[in-house]
Amino acid sequence: MPTTISTIENGRAKFAYDRAKEAAELNYKEYTSYVKKMPMLIKTNGLGATFSFYLSKIDPSQNQESKESKTYRLIGNHLTNYLKQSPIQPTEIRNCNNFNNLIEKILSCDSTQYRLITQDILAFVNWLRRFSDGLIG
Repeated sequence: MPTTISTIENGRAKFAYDRAKEAAELNYKEYTSYVKKMPMLIKTNGLGATFSFYLSKIDPSQNQESKESKTYRLIGNHLTNYLKQSPIQPTEIRNCNNFNNLIEKILSCDSTQYRLITQDILAFVNWLRRFSDGLIG
């Protein structure tokens, strides 16, 4: 069955709803705030810089990790997992196993692929923002 725009958009919405629900169940109240800031950060600084900023907020040791760090880690995992299942992404992006690896792959993409990933992420984050706002507040 061919992939259509409506099935891609429905898939994004479902995936975003499930991720926002997960954040709500974990009681990550900061999640909504961090997700709401992401589109403007991407449009202002670019996808690579925004992802690098989010990565810098994650405590690599995970020992006594702060709630802020856990929230950024969760967002990074959600973004990685979204792109892994996105039907419009190339194999090298879908094969990323963590947020660090995803950033490396994105930074090595050509400009056309970079723009495609950026648009895909912006569409996903738009859904994520709406659902997290409704489910977490």
